[in-house]
Amino acid sequence: MERFIFCMCLLALGAMAAPASQSAAGYRGYKLLSVKAETPDQVQLLNHYAEVDETLDFWTHPRLGSYADVMVPPSSFAPLVRSWTQAGLNVTVKQNDVQAMIEEVEVQNQAYKLLMTATPYTSLNHNQYYTYNQVVAHLQTLANNFPSLTKFDSSGKNPDRPRTEGGKIIHFIEAGAQMGQKPVIMLEVNIHAREHITAAAMLYTLDWLLTNYATQANAKAILDNYHLVVVPVANPDGYDYSHQSSSTRLWRKNRRYLSLLCTGVDLNRNFAEPNFATSSSCSSDTYPGPYASSEAETQAIEKIFEAFKARMAIYLPVHCYSQVLLTPYSSSSTGSMPCNGAQHTTGGRLMADAIKAVDGRTFGVGSAYSQIGYSAKGTSGDWALYAKPGVVSIAYELRPSSNTSNGFVLSASEIVTAGKELLNSLVAIANYVRGLTTNPCASG
Repeated sequence: MERFIFCMCLLALGAMAAPASQSAAGYRGYKLLSVKAETPDQVQLLNHYAEVDETLDFWTHPRLGSYADVMVPPSSFAPLVRSWTQAGLNVTVKQNDVQAMIEEVEVQNQAYKLLMTATPYTSLNHNQYYTYNQVVAHLQTLANNFPSLTKFDSSGKNPDRPRTEGGKIIHFIEAGAQMGQKPVIMLEVNIHAREHITAAAMLYTLDWLLTNYATQANAKAILDNYHLVVVPVANPDGYDYSHQSSSTRLWRKNRRYLSLLCTGVDLNRNFAEPNFATSSSCSSDTYPGPYASSEAETQAIEKIFEAFKARMAIYLPVHCYSQVLLTPYSSSSTGSMPCNGAQHTTGGRLMADAIKAVDGRTFGVGSAYSQIGYSAKGTSGDWALYAKPGVVSIAYELRPSSNTSNGFVLSASEIVTAGKELLNSLVAIANYVRGLTTNPCASG
């Protein structure tokens, strides 16, 4: 009966969907290709395209022996496939029409929201994606429901931090039974606008911890032994823009106006770590900004970090997708590691084991270059290591894997499972770091 109702919801919502002509300005006709490079020259060729052709959107990056996902506009499809095939690349079409794929998943999500009204063992409904204002309202609800375990400053003044171009506050919530005394775990989430599953999974994790504090050992272990600082949406302007319609769903950067031709900075390239490097290509999806920490969002994250720096133990940027856990340094292509590099490797492997125990998903562990095929400068994870040597800083790339067909556009039916994976891995790294007895980064 439940399956029948779900199918009827899909049919009803499909009938209400806008005609294709109304969304022609979005991703209509764009194709998602999967391209496999078998030689170093082929990797170099794809990297060249990624650098010089800004009409291409590499959802995952080229690396030897692996597939890269790239969204291609209709005008480029035929000549690009011809050129890549002639170069010996293995090219397959994963999605024939990205706009249609987004619309199809949105219909499914609306039906799922109608069908599912409650999430077991939590206070909130985690069967849908929320706008930024809705996320903030849920933070306030959790703060109201669990006043002895939370702090939530709705003013944006403690610490005082700049507002975004759109006038939004970078909100965060604190959670713990003995805040002010315990080591800090900071989670910085959804700094890339289109990565909706990250904020949704984080909201589930936070809700579960608070709701089950009195009854579940894992919730008690986290909240008794750590002070959580959670930024659920670090890019609210971009995040809300990606919620406007299916035609804006894949926006990545913030929304700061730069010129008539350019809007937005990639906030996860904007942090003031020593390897920060700017670029003249302001229309690129990975444009790092005119200078380090130029963006209000970056400055706000840095302000929040600094407020808790003395007790900062773990820093976890949460991204998607590829199913990997990235250990530092993201800026390195040579495998260089921080003084506590071995702790990152061990901790990452424990996190991956904890994730696999949820739903059988395998997560890789290693540097950005080894796991996803590129090095990235100006990332928050690397910045945290320079701001507080000795901190454990591991970046998530949540589900799905890089061989899935939907990439960033994940069904809402996967939110709870992704939340459980995030929760399990958070418990694993927290328990591991709590058990450490030496600090290899200590001077002297």
